[in-house]
Amino acid sequence: MKKAKNVFIWTTLSIVASNFVGCTGSVDGPVIEQFVYNFSDPQQNAVMNAIDPLYENSGVAYNFNDSEAKQNIQNDQIDNAIQKGATLLVVGMADISSGQTVVDKAKKAKLPILFYNQQPKKEVIDSYENCWFVGSDARGGGLMQGEIAANTILIDYEKYDKNGNGTIEYVMIRSDLSHPEANGRTEASVTRTNELFKVAGKPNIVQLGTDFLADDWSTNKGKDAMDTFLASNPVTENSGVELIFCNNDGIAIGAMKSLQSVGWNNDFSKSIPIIGVDATTEAKTYIDAGQMLGSAGQDPDLIATYVATIALNIANGKEPLEGTDYNFEPDSKNVYFPYTPYVFNPINPIN
Repeated sequence: MKKAKNVFIWTTLSIVASNFVGCTGSVDGPVIEQFVYNFSDPQQNAVMNAIDPLYENSGVAYNFNDSEAKQNIQNDQIDNAIQKGATLLVVGMADISSGQTVVDKAKKAKLPILFYNQQPKKEVIDSYENCWFVGSDARGGGLMQGEIAANTILIDYEKYDKNGNGTIEYVMIRSDLSHPEANGRTEASVTRTNELFKVAGKPNIVQLGTDFLADDWSTNKGKDAMDTFLASNPVTENSGVELIFCNNDGIAIGAMKSLQSVGWNNDFSKSIPIIGVDATTEAKTYIDAGQMLGSAGQDPDLIATYVATIALNIANGKEPLEGTDYNFEPDSKNVYFPYTPYVFNPINPIN
């Protein structure tokens, strides 16, 4: 098979090329067009870098498209890919509310479509026979965040209850209000913490203010949100926020930087527990140093294996899960991969 491609492998967190790997001209055999939510997102960047050699070694032609977190750009890219002769669309939605529009494009072109990262509604996936989703359970990251919070705080409840009022007071910094995973993580992190606290005989955690918004999942927006909170809610040794949940590591790092600007979270000895999602390489560095408590991990290599394995099966005319031990969730065409915790180790911190 002839593969025409331009390869730009970047190990940094920012990619400026509009196409990461390109297929051009006439190609015999499968052509996978993959649409990435945003190349500049650290987790998406890491997953893309991990998928690239899996596609490369399979012999298929493939192309990565940067949707720049804009659905209109992604829609145009999908139209162009269909016109160029794609045989499979692998889509990380820029705006999940447009899922049906994207499915309709694939259906009209009679192309299979595999969603990843953001999960469309069940009725969207079920509207087309050749449509599937591989990714994380919308609540899974939040459940893991709750377990990290409870398992840490319950070891020394009085230490984390800084003001001694008997309850743990938290701040929630969340992303896109319409994003299923943002909604799932926001709810599940608190629910799971409260469940485990109840078993231990402790009261529910109490929210300070309302949810703070970092709607683009970024470090800058996370810092802005935490700055806003701290402006009217200063932190001292015996008062202020006692726990911070963030929908992803980018937001969590922003919250950490905000606290560092007022003298907190430079090391574990004087820190507010901050918990993110993804366990990115950058976040792990801060967790190891005790500047963040932990993260609900999504291993980019594991994600890449799931996505590429299913995509290659579909592209080669096989059943999506052929030759794997993966399973569809009950009454669905969804395949979920697991979360694992990444948590600061006070016994052997890396400073």
